[in-house]
Amino acid sequence: MNTVVIRSGMVAMAVVFAMGCSDPEGVDGGPFMSRSLVEPEGENCPKGGTLLLSGYDTNGNGILDDNEVTVRSYDCVPDSSGDPYLVQIEAGLAFNCALVSDGRVLCWGDNQSGQLGDTTRAERKYPVEVVGLEDFEVAELAAGNAHVCALSTGGGVRCWGETEDGQLGESWTEPQSAAVAVGYSDVVQLAAGGTHTCALFRDGTARCWGNNESGQLGRVLGSAQVDGLNTIEQIVAGGHHSCARLRDKTVRCWGRNDTGQLGDESFDNRSVPVEVFELADVVQLTAGRSHTCALLSDKSARCWGGNDLGRLGDGSSTNQFVPVAVVGLSGAAQLSGGTTHTCALLDDATVRCWGSNRSGQLGDGTNTHSFEPVIPVELSGVAWITSGDSHSCVVLKSGGGRCWGANIFGQLGNGSNNNRNGAVKVIGW
Repeated sequence: MNTVVIRSGMVAMAVVFAMGCSDPEGVDGGPFMSRSLVEPEGENCPKGGTLLLSGYDTNGNGILDDNEVTVRSYDCVPDSSGDPYLVQIEAGLAFNCALVSDGRVLCWGDNQSGQLGDTTRAERKYPVEVVGLEDFEVAELAAGNAHVCALSTGGGVRCWGETEDGQLGESWTEPQSAAVAVGYSDVVQLAAGGTHTCALFRDGTARCWGNNESGQLGRVLGSAQVDGLNTIEQIVAGGHHSCARLRDKTVRCWGRNDTGQLGDESFDNRSVPVEVFELADVVQLTAGRSHTCALLSDKSARCWGGNDLGRLGDGSSTNQFVPVAVVGLSGAAQLSGGTTHTCALLDDATVRCWGSNRSGQLGDGTNTHSFEPVIPVELSGVAWITSGDSHSCVVLKSGGGRCWGANIFGQLGNGSNNNRNGAVKVIGW
């Protein structure tokens, strides 16, 4: 349920422009267009920035008129006051953890297994600080169903939360409500699945630990490493499967395959990596519970696996055992897979989501499922996105946090337990 940390850049100014994009014609018949304006200092951007206006040229005059604007997106100059800001949010099943620029890690939501790391098992409707990371310079977070792991800038790993299946490492047999050391070094990236964890090492190899009932650890008897892979650039973990993007931009997957989430033209589980069918030029991966998606170099997306309620975004609800294109999605910069929904961050700092919307996790102001990407309402200036079971969260370019969807455990961080079908502010951010 995690992706490699890539924080989007922030701009100081922009000039006015108009351009036609490759998006299909809108419902009103015109091409999709964008133009940008300098955004002065104010409520939207305290230090100023850029306002990006997007919409369909319905009157065909080749210019995006004010009455044709449907999306307003802000790229804000970072606040140089030294105030802390959010760098990353990682969504677990019904909780989130966030990395702050000052090095703290904050978590909120469900805490039945200690996954908030605050030494309690109490649900939190607002962010609380993780204990046990005070001397640990965190570079990245990865969140699973009910556990979290943190990677340090020096390549060390600490984890907390549930460990019934060994997802915190073999040294820990009871759930941990504060961060504890996992005995690995030279790690460059982490991935947390449902009940397993994977680490990518500096030499391009990977190791996974925890639940292996479907072969999601990817290793043969007598070996600790994922079998046969030594040129890995990214690793991701889903509910019961794992995938790796290799140096040649192809993908290998292993583990459970009951809905085709391995993408190898079969529904057979695999205990060692297999190549995803006819998939190349991949620049980023994300894994949901039982589906997988890839961002390609042309900024389009392909998804495969479970497709109930349309989480693959191909316009259908049919499971797919090979990659299929996400309908109408272009200009994507990051993908994030949840349990039964998927979201994408676009180059213009806006978001698209598709799939289940039972709890409002698509953020479009409705509870209607969508088999194609929809636009979350009142959300722009986004730098990072993450998806949990039935909720999603973003980090804004201003350093703030917004969440939407299911909130039964307070996972939206807004002090309530009410589901929201539009983005709400995380308390304090």
